[in-house]
Amino acid sequence: MTLYRCTASGVTGSGRTWSIRLHFVSGSTLSAVQSDWDTQFSAAWSTITNPIKAIMHTTTVLTLVKTEALTVVTYPGTPGIQKLRATGIAQNTLSIAGTSANPALPDQNAVLVSLRSTTPGREGRGRIHLPAPDQTLVTDGAISSTVAGHTTALGGVRTGMASAGHAEAIATYVLTKAMTPVGSTRAVTSEETDEVIRTVRVRNKRRKATYV
Repeated sequence: MTLYRCTASGVTGSGRTWSIRLHFVSGSTLSAVQSDWDTQFSAAWSTITNPIKAIMHTTTVLTLVKTEALTVVTYPGTPGIQKLRATGIAQNTLSIAGTSANPALPDQNAVLVSLRSTTPGREGRGRIHLPAPDQTLVTDGAISSTVAGHTTALGGVRTGMASAGHAEAIATYVLTKAMTPVGSTRAVTSEETDEVIRTVRVRNKRRKATYV
């Protein structure tokens, strides 16, 4: 079985980029996983009944879906250091814009979706940050449960990928204090969306100042 890192990314109205990534364990080829990832995420973003794009401004665009095959590489040292490295890549370019005509929140704002497994504690949780939503959908710093419901599309991605033989997982990138090895995985069983709008500073911190 191979560990795959599947990424979806795009741009916002300012030209800044956004991205999310999920991991899957599969016995399928890189091209097969990429094909299914393209199908499943594109549907979640665009074509299902309550797509993610419906809460995004028209300048927030999905432009790329990418899959990388990962392997554990040991670097020399005492002790040796293990890291996950890509051994293959496949990708498809897209251009699917949000559909809300209302302005989006600033780039650094995000909708947080927490990934859950049966493993307790931090090692059993993951997270992704969707782009900033339409600002009119936010009241007192939070979205409603109805708006958050659009992110259930990510559960559809998980089940759709599972039907194709790819199990969503939380992957370990760094040896943990509990000595969990790099490359270890825990199966994702559910998703929970935080209604409170969160901040991802990396999406904005490198933007050059504009003075008037």
